[in-house]
Amino acid sequence: MTTIDHARRFYVATCLAQREKAARLIAALEAAGHRCTYNWPLHGSKESQPEAWPVVAQSELAGVYSAHGLIVLLPGGRGTHVELGCALGTNIPVLLVGSESDLIAGGYHCVFHYHRLVQRVAPTTDEELTHVAAAFIRSAPGLIRDLMA
Repeated sequence: MTTIDHARRFYVATCLAQREKAARLIAALEAAGHRCTYNWPLHGSKESQPEAWPVVAQSELAGVYSAHGLIVLLPGGRGTHVELGCALGTNIPVLLVGSESDLIAGGYHCVFHYHRLVQRVAPTTDEELTHVAAAFIRSAPGLIRDLMA
């Protein structure tokens, strides 16, 4: 008999410089009963290990595709925006976390930050971020493959 996992799944995308903030958010959301689809901060940077990049890329995209919602912490890097695009391309809702100054710090404004599936928020504390992110995950629609299970 197949066991169905009813936990709400999420993936956190951001740049390596924000790895610790991502790890704190993941821990808080998992403590609240949600499930991170791929906890990349646990594995550390693979910048100096190009032989690992194909596995990292596949693992991170699998994390995005299996999430009910994507949480993007700005400023993000190039990979963050690949993950954002993959989520939008597969109708996965996105919580974009950051202020206008975070967008400016990233050096760009992106039209996809204003897509209909994107909710933009600018919490000022880790506690507020956890509260907003948990509410976002709970409200994210189930994936079609969940309905087919």
